[in-house]
Amino acid sequence: MINYSQEGFTGGFAGSFEGDEGIPGQSDEGGTDNWAMAAVTYLDLPAGVVRFGVQSDDGYKVAAGLTLDSSTPALSFFNGVANDTFDVVVPQAGVYGFRMVWFERGGGAFVEWFTVDPATGKRTLINADGGIKAYTSAQAPVVAVQLLGSANLNGTYTALAGAVVDLTAKTITIARPTENQFFKISGASSLTISGVRLVGETLVIAYR
Repeated sequence: MINYSQEGFTGGFAGSFEGDEGIPGQSDEGGTDNWAMAAVTYLDLPAGVVRFGVQSDDGYKVAAGLTLDSSTPALSFFNGVANDTFDVVVPQAGVYGFRMVWFERGGGAFVEWFTVDPATGKRTLINADGGIKAYTSAQAPVVAVQLLGSANLNGTYTALAGAVVDLTAKTITIARPTENQFFKISGASSLTISGVRLVGETLVIAYR
């Protein structure tokens, strides 16, 4: 959970949530001024509008995308002491990559990252019990792609055992059929054949 403060070193807390942890990489003796922290995580989000919030001293930036670095466009940013909420539209339920940056200059030092129930205003830390789950890594699901064949256009299509699928190149290779053959791609409703070429006695079928 992102619930850090300089008070966490001595059992105190700052912000809206108790149970603060000491700031990672810092110590009460070493001071907590003039530095920044970046946290990369993968959040399991429901479809619809999710209201996020950050309370911090000092500023923060939250971004989301396929690449998670300093160039990722911000969903929300504030330069200074913050107590913000912002809405994010999630097109479909799934795991999404996020990057949260918090910086501290002087004085108070704390940060909390949470979601807000729009109906009640209740705040829940990300990865707390009952909150949005967070993970340190994520892997895109592998869609099983198959080449189906039939001797007739409107016939029964079955998987062709000799087909070799290259998921990176998005191609399927198969020995040139000796008779008429109709092909379909299975694996996702959006997959379609984009091209067919003959290389020797092998068909190379591109899909997208």
